[in-house]
Amino acid sequence: QMDTECPLHHACREFECKAIPICHVKMYDGSGYRGSSYSLDPVKASNHPSGAKFLLKNMGWYDRISSFKLSEGCRKVKLFDDDPGNVFEGYAQNPTYTSDKSSLSDDLNNDVWQIIVWAKPIPGTPPFQPGQGKAPSNLPQPKPVKFNPAKDHLFAEPCRVSDGLMKKDDATHFPNIGK
Repeated sequence: QMDTECPLHHACREFECKAIPICHVKMYDGSGYRGSSYSLDPVKASNHPSGAKFLLKNMGWYDRISSFKLSEGCRKVKLFDDDPGNVFEGYAQNPTYTSDKSSLSDDLNNDVWQIIVWAKPIPGTPPFQPGQGKAPSNLPQPKPVKFNPAKDHLFAEPCRVSDGLMKKDDATHFPNIGK
């Protein structure tokens, strides 16, 4: 079975159509999930396996978040502190959360500039495992490649009238590319 044979928002895993988890994040400018709210675009692991990055300045939510809620389809979110990272102005705190947060720490409250959102993987998707192998030691040495192309014939010689150059007001130019 293939993904195209499954209904919308489903993918084929282990020969069955499985629902693709969709992560919804809703941010609030007040603690306790109060005040104005804004919902980020939904995120699916099938479209964003490495997480979806949201720059809050583009949404008018730069340095406004005080609390947030995650839907069932969310694996985690990472908040990026707007501190510059020095002794005088504060070090950046970039925590990762796996559940709702009714109030952010004093350092993060109204001080987040970016969020990365990860959705849960599609059920039945095997975990990624980087390769563990080594290159074989008994490979033969490659043979050198000899490249001896035939000599090119010059189409146009600079400063001489030929088929590729035309004489115009005592100056030569290529007619196909202008003056």
